[in-house]
Amino acid sequence: MAGSIRANNFGRITDYYAKAGDETAVLVQVETRAAVAQALEIGQVDGVDGVFFGPADIAADMGLLGKHMSQEVWDVILPAARKLMDAGIPVGTLVTDPAFAAKLLADGFTFVACGTDTNLLAKGADALLAQMRAATRKEDT
Repeated sequence: MAGSIRANNFGRITDYYAKAGDETAVLVQVETRAAVAQALEIGQVDGVDGVFFGPADIAADMGLLGKHMSQEVWDVILPAARKLMDAGIPVGTLVTDPAFAAKLLADGFTFVACGTDTNLLAKGADALLAQMRAATRKEDT
């Protein structure tokens, strides 16, 4: 327990400790076929506020490394997610396709991350490097 942490804006939120429990969500991550099969039971554990499906890890568990967007993976995830949603348990995931992310949200997912911070940073760095190379080539001509 720390008095000056990022969560309480480094001590600036004076009533943080009184409110933290009410403002904190416990999300569990389901990352294997065995866990997906038990997702409803996992989501019903007292104190769990939602279930996050990890498609990359589920794909790896299925022997589909690097194929987290494959239909086979989502054929495993979606029925389990539907059971959770039907039970009123928030469901989320991470995908890399904005159109698929929007479809999941329209189909009842509560939260869907689209992209990763490291991937976005790498793409931004690549774009900046390309701009710099283009700018310095113009100066050479």
